[in-house]
Amino acid sequence: MATYKYTAKNENAQTITGKIAAESQTAVVEELRKRKLTIVSISEDKGSSLASISFGGKRVKQDDIVIFTRQLATMVDAGIPILEGLDALQEQVTHAHLKTVIGSVRDDIEVGSSLSAAFSKHPQVFDALFVNMVKVGETGGMLSEILERVASYMEKSLKLRRKVKSALVYPITVIIMAIAITLVLLIKVVPTFKAIYDSLEQELPAMTQVLIFVSEVIQKGMLWVFGGVILLSFLIARYNNTESGRLIIYRDR
Repeated sequence: MATYKYTAKNENAQTITGKIAAESQTAVVEELRKRKLTIVSISEDKGSSLASISFGGKRVKQDDIVIFTRQLATMVDAGIPILEGLDALQEQVTHAHLKTVIGSVRDDIEVGSSLSAAFSKHPQVFDALFVNMVKVGETGGMLSEILERVASYMEKSLKLRRKVKSALVYPITVIIMAIAITLVLLIKVVPTFKAIYDSLEQELPAMTQVLIFVSEVIQKGMLWVFGGVILLSFLIARYNNTESGRLIIYRDR
């Protein structure tokens, strides 16, 4: 996705300039027409396109959103107009995609959109809770207080997640070590005992036969086993990143 600079005129014949992230110039034209703007010029912003190619892509960390929210709350509380505040924050932000999103939000507000409506166009950055809380703040005339509360809630949520992750490190490490030791026993140790059992020419207990069978399966299909584990881990991680997946995985936690 590239970033395009544009110059246009609104219904009051005022000149407006800005940037839009889009797949093509045609998509930019369509977006500007939806905003009821008369297009003067459109050109690709090469600098922004290069800057957007960064580690992490479009994913914006919640830490960045918290900082942005708290700074915006401070500016609103100080009586700074929203447009000026967003301009200042856009210059300060280092994350390429967040910078583009803030620019888009600013452009929407400039043509008459509310702050919550502008945020709602970027659900990958601002979730439904964030948007609804901002809408409440706008309606009740206490936007700065609501933004502060949202930022505080997000900070507490982040701390809780980090505590859970750190608490899970030890048991996960133990499980991985147990699996590794078990695999070593099945691949290296069990085959040695199998040769001894074969020399005795006696019928082995059922559990021993099962153990030997599992050992042979792992030895013959080791690549398939590892491939299956990696694929399963990947699928679980992808599912965990979806909203429905998180609801199912963490519903009892």
